[in-house]
Amino acid sequence: MPFLVEVSQKIEEFCLVSESTMTKRILTMPFLVEVSQKIEEFCNLLFASSKQHVVARNSRISRDEACLQKLVDWFSSNDPFPKYEHLLSIASSIVAHESINCHIAYEIGVYCLSKTVGNNFDDVIF
Repeated sequence: MPFLVEVSQKIEEFCLVSESTMTKRILTMPFLVEVSQKIEEFCNLLFASSKQHVVARNSRISRDEACLQKLVDWFSSNDPFPKYEHLLSIASSIVAHESINCHIAYEIGVYCLSKTVGNNFDDVIF
């Protein structure tokens, strides 16, 4: 583990980029896409020469926004995590047997911890 910390520190020293500078660069990336598009419009030029830039065009962005709105509307009317009386598998919709208690693991842990406080290790019984 100390080796990884040393490597991480060496990389940070080599890059000489602070966390705030990196955050500024990452957060300004979407803004730069819009600036690039405006320059293209002003110069009446198209800088995209491959299919990888198709996803940044206005028609694709509009389609993505429409798809996102459909998804948000669907989740607004369909609760993905409804509350059931019994424990239910999300993947298979199989209802768990009554003996399964993983949904109360926190309460069981608190109970077990309360039994250990003030006792010797040999005296602990659950």
